Amino acid sequence: MDSTNSLVYAFITIILFGLIAGLILWAIEVRPIVGYQFQECENQIYSDSSQSVALGILNSGNTDATVVLHFSGENITILNTSKKPYIQMNDTDARIFLTATKNSKTYYYDEKIYFMANKNVKSFSYTYDVIKQSDWSISGLVNIFFGEIKLFYPVKCSYKQISDGRFELV
Repeated sequence: MDSTNSLVYAFITIILFGLIAGLILWAIEVRPIVGYQFQECENQIYSDSSQSVALGILNSGNTDATVVLHFSGENITILNTSKKPYIQMNDTDARIFLTATKNSKTYYYDEKIYFMANKNVKSFSYTYDVIKQSDWSISGLVNIFFGEIKLFYPVKCSYKQISDGRFELV
């Protein structure tokens, strides 16, 4: 009887191992691969006018990915962003929730952030990153456990004051 139980346990173990290995390989194959970057950093910025920066995102993976575009700054005031209802924002931090569509071939820059440099500052900077967001769907779980986020230059732009109201990219 013991040898029969051992064979049954071995058979169940092999079947479970095969199922788990198959699921992991499938998830790796269909995982989202999200890249992000600014469209560009301006060489010079004037503090008396609002500026905008386009946030680029690309999902070259095989499943959609729910992500948060996170923009933050030091010595700036964020004026507004997209009119979409799924944005959390304060003066120096904006988070935009969106779905990065699968199989993208090029970056798309649909989201823009508008800001102004604060008055009487010698320098300012802003950064951009992407955070994986989960839901309880199969693609959401694949995104969290197997999804890949790749950052590309530039994701931080820093400026120093070169004259009254004029800043230059460092």
